[in-house]
Amino acid sequence: MRIPTQNNRFGPLLWPALLMLATLGVTGAAVWEAARSARSEREIADETLQDYASFASSALEQRAQRAVEQVFWAFLSPEHMGGQVHQRPPVPTAASLAHQLPWDSAGCYCHRPPWPASAFLAMVLGRDSLEVVPNLYAGAGTGVLVDTESARFAPLLDPDIARRRAVAPDQVASLVAALTRDARTTYRQGWGLGVLVRPANGGSALVGYTLMPTAWGDTLLYAVALDTDATRALMDSVAREPLLPDALTARASGGVQVAASVSGPAGDVLFATDPPPAGRWVSEARLPPTAGGLVVRAALPESAAGDLLIGGLPASRLPVLAGLLALALILAVAAALQLRRAAQLARARSDFVSSVSHELRTPLAQVRLYLETLRLGRFRTTAQRERALETIDRETSRLATLVDNVLYFDRAARRAQRPAPVPTDLVAEASAAAQAFEPLARARRMDVVVDADAGARARVVPQELQQVLANLLDNAAKYGPEGQSIRLRVTRRDGVVEIAVSDAGPGVPAAERSSVWQPFRRGESNATDVPGSGIGLAVVREIVERHGGQVRVEDAPGGGARFVVSLPALEGGS
Repeated sequence: MRIPTQNNRFGPLLWPALLMLATLGVTGAAVWEAARSARSEREIADETLQDYASFASSALEQRAQRAVEQVFWAFLSPEHMGGQVHQRPPVPTAASLAHQLPWDSAGCYCHRPPWPASAFLAMVLGRDSLEVVPNLYAGAGTGVLVDTESARFAPLLDPDIARRRAVAPDQVASLVAALTRDARTTYRQGWGLGVLVRPANGGSALVGYTLMPTAWGDTLLYAVALDTDATRALMDSVAREPLLPDALTARASGGVQVAASVSGPAGDVLFATDPPPAGRWVSEARLPPTAGGLVVRAALPESAAGDLLIGGLPASRLPVLAGLLALALILAVAAALQLRRAAQLARARSDFVSSVSHELRTPLAQVRLYLETLRLGRFRTTAQRERALETIDRETSRLATLVDNVLYFDRAARRAQRPAPVPTDLVAEASAAAQAFEPLARARRMDVVVDADAGARARVVPQELQQVLANLLDNAAKYGPEGQSIRLRVTRRDGVVEIAVSDAGPGVPAAERSSVWQPFRRGESNATDVPGSGIGLAVVREIVERHGGQVRVEDAPGGGARFVVSLPALEGGS
């Protein structure tokens, strides 16, 4: 059983629409999967680079701890201090720490440390006094520790240097409190070394200490202080060494410059590269409390991705994928519009065929009826036969106009070659068109009134102009009431010739005045009341625009519609 066409108007669009939606869905799924894969690759690359940053911070942590321990153990190791318990007075002074170091008799005649200290400290735990002995040559060109008991370098001693490198008086109390607190909370007896961070010279520096119990019950604390410059130089020597193994950085010609920093537990920066560690791939590690609880940070620069990963960091494909999805969506919308337009055209063509068939059938039936009547000799008087012949002539004229419209519309669609325009007297053509339309007008008791300005001429194809006039007059006759006067006016002004056809019908609403000129489109208000093919006015517009003119529809004076054709006027006798 076949479903009626009017109940299945969306049937032809159903499967194409479903296929289009399926295609769009598959495209969206492919784009989503590609985006997910790209995101996964990016996450893996980020995790790998983050692991490398963690490796660098771990290496920096181990090296920093080893460097701090080596520097302070050189001064404060128990064997240098003479054992774990001090048996009898006198108590060793702070200056005696220097004498625990190896003696360099061949070079400087002094005790040479592994790193220049700025001051030596000594105190009895639980008391407020602190012995401070500045190292006058800490940071000098030789980097040696001067033997404070020797007079060999006595002339070189500078009191200003001594005051600058010793612990400032206003810092003594805070340093005593910090050493006491750290010794009682953090210090591990079995480890034998404690490290803390203190303010020094406008920055922060390290202090290493050890405890020595006495046989009579006191606990001695001996410490070595580094100044800010010495601390920064120590950490710089640690961070200067490559923090990533050569196997990872072999592809980088200049190596991978890892940004690093070392901070105290409270966040005070002891050392930082330029630029400091920042970015996406940053890792942090903390030294144990016995090593000062220092916090080290390492960061990989953005440029390291190309050196550490084969192929570099995967580029984001989101813009491309979003563009592909947007393009697919646009194409889907365009396809939907085309399908809708194709369905509308198919529906319009179907309506056109139905309308043309109806319009052809009516005059053909009239012609056949009168011819059959004439053949049977039923018209006995001359007047009857003349009326029959007039009706046949009228209906064949209507058929000719309809066929001409269809043929012209077909030629326009195929862009067939047309005759060239020639200078034409539009007044004569208007009179001829009105005379040819007279039989059709008389059948509906209408008359055509021609009002023309003499000398109105234009360059046109006469046959096509007659077709324009016939369509406009036929349109006025269809939509106007019986007994009306159709006015055909030709005027010339400002280099333009206007041909206007006015009727006394209901007129054309303003909302429909542009659509009535389109193929297969008719005025919605009267389309169901008056038969028509929907191509007459489209043929008018096509012909007029091909001649360089324009068309419009407006309200007629006194009511009705006024269809106006504007053509370029032909000047003089050209």
